[in-house]
Amino acid sequence: MSIKSFLFLKFAQWKVKQEYRTHRKAMYVQEHFLNSWIDHNKETLFGKEHQFHNIRNYKDYQKQVPIRKYEDFIPYIEQIKSGQSKILTSLAPSYLLMTSGTTAGSKYIPISKKGIRHQIDAAMKVLCFYAVQGNSAQFMNYKMIFLQGSPKLDDKFQIASGRLSGVVYHHVPKFFQQNKLPRYEVNIIDDWQTKLDTIVDETFNEDISILGGIPPWCIQYFEKLLSKTNKQTLKELYPNLAIYIHGGLDFSNYKEKTKKILGEGIHCLQTFPASEGFFAIQDELNEDDMLLLLNQGIFYEFRLLNQDSADILTINEVSLHTRYELIITNNSGLYRYAIGDLVEFTSLSPYRLKVVGRTSQFISAFGEHVIAYEVETAMVNATKALQIEIEDYYVSASIERRQYHWQVELKTTEINADKLAFQLDIELARLNIYYAHLINGNIINPCTIELVEKGFFYRKQLIMGKLGGQNKVVKLGQMI
Repeated sequence: MSIKSFLFLKFAQWKVKQEYRTHRKAMYVQEHFLNSWIDHNKETLFGKEHQFHNIRNYKDYQKQVPIRKYEDFIPYIEQIKSGQSKILTSLAPSYLLMTSGTTAGSKYIPISKKGIRHQIDAAMKVLCFYAVQGNSAQFMNYKMIFLQGSPKLDDKFQIASGRLSGVVYHHVPKFFQQNKLPRYEVNIIDDWQTKLDTIVDETFNEDISILGGIPPWCIQYFEKLLSKTNKQTLKELYPNLAIYIHGGLDFSNYKEKTKKILGEGIHCLQTFPASEGFFAIQDELNEDDMLLLLNQGIFYEFRLLNQDSADILTINEVSLHTRYELIITNNSGLYRYAIGDLVEFTSLSPYRLKVVGRTSQFISAFGEHVIAYEVETAMVNATKALQIEIEDYYVSASIERRQYHWQVELKTTEINADKLAFQLDIELARLNIYYAHLINGNIINPCTIELVEKGFFYRKQLIMGKLGGQNKVVKLGQMI
């Protein structure tokens, strides 16, 4: 064992013990952060408007500060853009993080120095838990590559702005500097395909142990690597490859394909990162739920889906297998911010959860409120039942025709569109009781399948300028 891997393993063991200890005093940790943060920001514009000086506890905070969406923060963010101080936080944020999101188009999220440190710390914890699970940190001796947004910052405002992954690139600890790829000159290439080809040329001869990035864009990179080297799996190309770290969207539709490309013995680790904070990481290798990060500069609240503010809970009040909308207060200036993600707890000791969809990604043309998680799960189950493979899909609802319409891009397998449509209705009805009522009662018609040519969704993303980086793939559309 090298000195570097030995030191990291010892650090990881300490870090993991600390994290689990936090879960034994979860509410104390959460309240301590909230109280100190409110006290620290009494003299800000936001603090004065919401009478922070009168807030003594969480109940006061709940009364004084309403739940907000991004649009409600725009007037404050515009003042930050113009260089005004003490708007949301007593210390000016370090950057504005640009994100496309799915709720409000382009967004600019403030992030503080502490917020950046917590993003990096959470990413480090992913490696810490992995090292402790395997009692080894040998991966530290090899290269690590993360497909990310450009680290080139924009100076059009009085404060620098950029993508989260690009901003974090400038703050990677020295301990990891010599291991990380790609180089800065490669990362700033704007055109996604040119960047991808250049990364392949830079990395195919390296000894890589860790890969990371959003699944659809990583799969493109993986396939280009295999094509260039005539290998069947990445494990053949990189014998020391140990981990693929992913996050940003549901993995279920990419899991089988990714594992096939990676090869045997590679662990896929799930994370729950966002520009607003790094919320959860996978702490057990053989499970797909994630440990909620409770001491990460974030105060959590949980709103029951379709319920009002009276039904908002704190961490000590949540229940298992109940769907909640996640609301956060962070140390970068977001107060009671509804980020749009839906979660369900799978464990309360420690607190583990799964992301099950987004409030903004749902179809409710007939009152059914089918969310992204149900759509994604239905497609996974249907393709497994029929033993077929697809490349991608998109679903929308037609009020005029009273049915769901799926566009499906095949991989190589020929399929019977009618059989797939029938199976999708079965699976969706099993997952959503309202859809079951509609379809079984002939209130809506069976869904239809439109088979599209290979590359259809890639070209669609290209036209929209949504290729690569942190761009998320949206699979639910507006009503047609």
